[in-house]
Amino acid sequence: ANGDFRFDRRAGGGVTQIAAGGDRTPILDRWFAWSTGSAVLVQQLGAPTSTSRYAAALQLTVGPSAVVAHLSQQILSDDIRDLAAPESPVTLSIAIDGPAGLSIGWAAYVPAALDSFGTVASPTRTLVASGTWVLDTGIIEKAATFDLPTSATKGLEVELTASLTSSSGSIPITFYAAQLEAGAEKTGFSWRPRSVAQVEASAPRERLPADRYYFVDAATGSDQNTGRRWASAFASVQKALDTIAQLDIGIFNVTVLAKAGTYGPIVVPAAWMGSGTVTVQADTA
Repeated sequence: ANGDFRFDRRAGGGVTQIAAGGDRTPILDRWFAWSTGSAVLVQQLGAPTSTSRYAAALQLTVGPSAVVAHLSQQILSDDIRDLAAPESPVTLSIAIDGPAGLSIGWAAYVPAALDSFGTVASPTRTLVASGTWVLDTGIIEKAATFDLPTSATKGLEVELTASLTSSSGSIPITFYAAQLEAGAEKTGFSWRPRSVAQVEASAPRERLPADRYYFVDAATGSDQNTGRRWASAFASVQKALDTIAQLDIGIFNVTVLAKAGTYGPIVVPAAWMGSGTVTVQADTA
């Protein structure tokens, strides 16, 4: 679920501006951002120091105008089922670096229907727990424990909120190592596959946690590359399609961006695993 913000498949480390009043905007993988009042900026950062235990971070910049900024992650039913089924306590934790005295709200919601949370304007989710953390100087670790109801087997959205009336300038707030885990105590940051039982029983396909892009450049690419960035683009569209055919794309969409060039015949797989879409389009940037 990219809780340590290590993977930025959308912006490649660049700055994303989130306009006020819009719906959830995908940022780092399964994380979303939106705001009311004024626009905000979101960017992936690297480790704060060469010896830091945090590999990467998500920085949210707000102000100077009044704003309510939101970050959230939607944990799908397949990923939350083993935590929600026992109806036992879970602990949400994250490290935050921002102005001393600033309040960060947190909340957890379950969807009305399986993996369906609605939109910002028309949400279809129910609040199950919420609270507030007050920041101090430097990177501060925060945690909250709440009971996860069995209804969370339909999914869970964890939301963080920063509110600002006004300021003399822009204010950066940096988030590190977000984690939701079973039990009433925070432990060190770690991750595991969505279900240990699933992994032990079989070797499942990779299931996408978010929309994904593959990049193709006949002039500079290689089919030995990963295809995940222009710097490591595939040489052929066929390689991109063959790679996608090995995935379970779930409800997400995959886009293949191809630079102008000469490409050979393409054999399109008969079907994709999942209900999302696969689109091949020319890169016009």
